[in-house]
Amino acid sequence: MKLISASFFTTISGRQARAALGFMLPWNWGKIKRGAAVAELENFFKKMLGVKYAQTFYNARGALYHGLKAIGITSDDEVIIQAYTCVSVANAIIAVKAKPVYADISLTDLNLDPSKLESLITSKTKAIIVQHNFGLPADIRAIKAIADQHGLKLVEDCAHSLGAKYQGQPVGTFGEFSVFSFGRDKVISGVNGGLLVTNSPEVFNKLPKGLPLPKFWVILQNLRYPIIALKSFHTYYFLSLGKALIALSKKLKLIPEITSSAENQCLDASILNYNLPNCLALLILKELPELEKVNAHRQKLALLYQQKLNSDGFKVIQSNNNVNENIYLRCVALTANKKSLDDFLKKHGIIFGNWYDQTVAPKKASLSACQYVNGSCPNSELAADQTLNLPNHLNITLADAAKVIKLIQQWRKLQ
Repeated sequence: MKLISASFFTTISGRQARAALGFMLPWNWGKIKRGAAVAELENFFKKMLGVKYAQTFYNARGALYHGLKAIGITSDDEVIIQAYTCVSVANAIIAVKAKPVYADISLTDLNLDPSKLESLITSKTKAIIVQHNFGLPADIRAIKAIADQHGLKLVEDCAHSLGAKYQGQPVGTFGEFSVFSFGRDKVISGVNGGLLVTNSPEVFNKLPKGLPLPKFWVILQNLRYPIIALKSFHTYYFLSLGKALIALSKKLKLIPEITSSAENQCLDASILNYNLPNCLALLILKELPELEKVNAHRQKLALLYQQKLNSDGFKVIQSNNNVNENIYLRCVALTANKKSLDDFLKKHGIIFGNWYDQTVAPKKASLSACQYVNGSCPNSELAADQTLNLPNHLNITLADAAKVIKLIQQWRKLQ
């Protein structure tokens, strides 16, 4: 039986696994840490987005952290972010000793609701971070107008939205700076990787240019991941070998964590202070030619789910923009009977993703450490309780999607 999942093996390809394996051969060791790939990646994005400056980091949270420092965010400043986000965003703000202030989302597109901003702005507010959730652009022009009116810096978090556009303009080109992610569950993966882009020479010149590279064993963790993930995916249900391989790899720390226990408590800023190794930049470059294909496939399946599944009590999220501008890194649906449906589909070998099952995800993240106040963002809390991810990545075929649709329709009849 094939594993059909919205969250596992979403971006890792056989091509990438072979490239990672190649770096483990002795004659390629010299290319693991340093080489020309980092500069090539930065130049690729400058050209693609039409921006003046680009700089890579080991991860997007590091890019956000150093970007916030570069625009002068410091102790006691307030930075508005949406609830229904990742702990990595809160962690970067807290690491510069600023305070995250949470704005509620719209249930239409699960992005920051511009109408919620004005009441949160104080004399301490210095910036607004706009997160284009799940590859659906937020109402960036409305948010930018509010930021400009109050003299606030606008920052774009494009971790989910590589390739998306807002009214014809690429996301990542509206703010003072923007960050992109190449994590293992993002649009294009290098297992890890982050990028900051800006048109401001002042911001770019304040970014650190001499950060160290991750330790060699950490880089090896990243290189092992595509190999282990590929093997696990193909053997997931065969005597449960795939499940066991992933569990053992995590226990033995053969592969990297997405967020550490210290990060989930907003205590660890060390992970923010590394440059991107050459080998991970090369993994990203190998996948970038597939960007349009990957996004077109996600769009196609998301549209299919919207056409076949939208009904009372089950809403597949789409933004108000032209559908071709949304890339649907995750195709997200809202249902009040989330657990019932989740249990039903698991019995048929289908596993939903859990983006986001808490207002500041993952579930292991401490809301108090993230400075989120329960009850302050009711739409975000409702979304966390009711959202599930429908599988739509490149490893999901039309036949797989049809199976998911049929099973959800069967489940409805049982309700």
